[in-house]
Amino acid sequence: METCAIILAASEDDRMRTADTKVMLAAAGKPVVSWVKKALDQAGIHDQMYIVSYRQEKVREELGESVAFALQEIPLGTGHAVTQAEPFLYERKGATVVMAGDTPLVRAETLSGLIRSFEQGSWGALVLTAEVEDPAGYGRIVRNDAGDLIAIVEELESDAKTKKISEVNSGIYCFDTELLYQAMNRIEEREEQDSGRFPLTDVIDILSRQGVRVGTLSIDPVDFFKIRSRRDLSIASRELNNRVLERIMNDGVTILDPQTTWVDDDVVIGEDTIILPGCRIHNSCVIGKNCTIGPNTNLSFTYIGDHSTLTQSEARQASIDKNCQIGPWANLTDGAEIAENCVIGSNVDINNSRLGADCLIHNQVSLNQAELGEGVTVGSQVSFAYNEGDLDNRIIVGNHCFIGSQSCLIAPVTLGNNSYVAAGTVVTRDVPKNALAIGRQTPEIKDNWVLRRR
Repeated sequence: METCAIILAASEDDRMRTADTKVMLAAAGKPVVSWVKKALDQAGIHDQMYIVSYRQEKVREELGESVAFALQEIPLGTGHAVTQAEPFLYERKGATVVMAGDTPLVRAETLSGLIRSFEQGSWGALVLTAEVEDPAGYGRIVRNDAGDLIAIVEELESDAKTKKISEVNSGIYCFDTELLYQAMNRIEEREEQDSGRFPLTDVIDILSRQGVRVGTLSIDPVDFFKIRSRRDLSIASRELNNRVLERIMNDGVTILDPQTTWVDDDVVIGEDTIILPGCRIHNSCVIGKNCTIGPNTNLSFTYIGDHSTLTQSEARQASIDKNCQIGPWANLTDGAEIAENCVIGSNVDINNSRLGADCLIHNQVSLNQAELGEGVTVGSQVSFAYNEGDLDNRIIVGNHCFIGSQSCLIAPVTLGNNSYVAAGTVVTRDVPKNALAIGRQTPEIKDNWVLRRR
């Protein structure tokens, strides 16, 4: 059966207090609307149209060209929004799923079950519903004595008796595409007669009056949890993160404290890796097998090879090969590349630099725009200095060099293989291979200089 989807992503909500459209706010590292798209994709519904508002640019950029878009210029309700997809549905057959773009907790299996039940039951329309303890804010499902759906009554239109109904409308529907297309004409006729808002439940009413078979399917209310506030956003983020962590743990990863661990959905982690408390791993990171990450470690756009340890550190746009020991309090940024078997101590900052295999970097070291060969040892409190913004000024260190503590290398400079820099030396020119660089001078002291300068 041909299946497509219309996603209502044009709603604006002043309560969110954001310069972006609501569906672009991040929940667990991904825009709200992207979670909806992922669920539809996983359910096999790839033909999708998103109804967007005037703040549509970021939505289009996020979702890309694989989906279609339509603009709802004036917000006249969900029914009016669906009519904007009329060209999208023209001459289509099969089923059309209609749902909101601000329900990030919807699951693929829920949507798959909706399509399956719709096809097996030969329905004209199928509505997902749920029993909830607090139905306030939801449309109520009204049934006759036989239990058949006869109406969906919005909150504002409900009388006292209707408001007591605990079965509510999820806002997720599956329609016979041809019947939905025909119902749009009726909605447009109503628009010409009345300038008010038109909810999508009007379509259900139109189909019911025509004798079309309309049914319901009960689901978990979590699936249609709607983002109405920043608090809702935090609740959804926690639930989505828990789902990601559960999947990762099922794949053989140990998460010691799920309450303080945040992992994005696009992160890949190998078996037998341990994630300690307080970690934030996001933006497409890849972590190998048998690694230990954390505690209190932040990773973004970073690759970590097998059997490596990263302790209480931060890595952004970095690559760390296998068997490395890093931290605590290391900071690897802007294309830092660490080859295999390296040991990096505490309070080390590595920026836009590459380290060969088997390097040993002691504590309190700053490496900037440097290329280190294999087997290099860097003592404590060493600084690689460079001119800010000059990417050509690099420091090249050959294989098996030794750089003593409290030294400073000022770019551009090259150290040949097996060269040695004595402790406390400032290197401003190239050092040949197998050579020693040493420069220690007795400082000149000028008494009362500060007072005269004043």
